[in-house]
Amino acid sequence: MTAGVYQITEPNERAYPYVGSATDVDVRWKRKYNKHLTSAFNKYGKENFKFEMLFEIEGFPTDTDENKKLLQELLLYVEQHYLDTMRPFEDEGRGYNISRIAGGGLKGMKRAPFSQETKNKMSVA
Repeated sequence: MTAGVYQITEPNERAYPYVGSATDVDVRWKRKYNKHLTSAFNKYGKENFKFEMLFEIEGFPTDTDENKKLLQELLLYVEQHYLDTMRPFEDEGRGYNISRIAGGGLKGMKRAPFSQETKNKMSVA
């Protein structure tokens, strides 16, 4: 199982990206995406899009709920960095991300800011 932050890029000269994160990227690639990216998949063919890892973690222990939460928070933290840097936002005409907040598409919920304890744990990971 590979966890990480990824980008999906359309196969044309615009090369608009979608940036996301997942605790299992192989499973995530097979799931549904937002309506704009799904529409582009239908137009260009999903198989023609480039799926690449921006940040990758292998072998992170997910044996406890605490570790699973830490992994997800780490991925959201890194994903937020890429969202802030790349700005792949649909409403700006620069990409397919609708939410400006990492994890914003998770059942419409916004994540809370990271606690100092979580930031310290992530710096060690």
